[in-house]
Amino acid sequence: MADLPSEFRGHVDVPAAIDEVYALLADVPDSTRHFPDLEKVVRHEDGYLWTVKKAGVGRLSAQMIYCCRYTSDDDARTVRWDPIRGVGNSTVHGSWRLEEVGGGTRLNLHNELTMHLDIPRLMVRAARPVVDQISAKLMGKYLENLKRTLSGGDGRVSAHVLQID
Repeated sequence: MADLPSEFRGHVDVPAAIDEVYALLADVPDSTRHFPDLEKVVRHEDGYLWTVKKAGVGRLSAQMIYCCRYTSDDDARTVRWDPIRGVGNSTVHGSWRLEEVGGGTRLNLHNELTMHLDIPRLMVRAARPVVDQISAKLMGKYLENLKRTLSGGDGRVSAHVLQID
C-alpha cells in the first residue's frame, strides 16, 4: 500500500458578504454541489461519504473515495473537515477560513488529501505528480464554481449528487 499525499492552498475573492459566504460553505450539501467530477455524496454516520469520478492516466488511474466529518464555527466563520478513518481509499482534512476584503469576502481553502493505493512501489514516484495535478484541478474548479455562485450566478455542477441514506 502506498500513501500519496497532496496539499492544496488557494483563495478566491467574491463580492458577497461574509455571512452569505459562510452560510453557503457551512451548508455541506449545497457546498458539495459546487464540487466537480462527483459521482455521489452520501450521508454516512456523522459525516459524508464522497465518491469522486475516476481520474488519471492508464494504470495511474484511481477513484477517490473518502469520508469526512464537518465542523462549523459560527463565531470564527470557519468550516473544518476531518477524516472518518477506515472508509474508502483516501483521507481528507482541511478548512475554509473567511476574511472580509474590500466590499466582499476572501475564501481561503486548505485541503490535505492522502490517497492510499495498492500500487507497485516503482509506480509511486510517477503517481505522486498525478495525484497533485488531479487535486489541484478539482480544488481550483471548486473555487471557480463557488465564486460564480457568490458573484450572482450559479456554479452548482452537481444538482442531484447528494443522497441521504
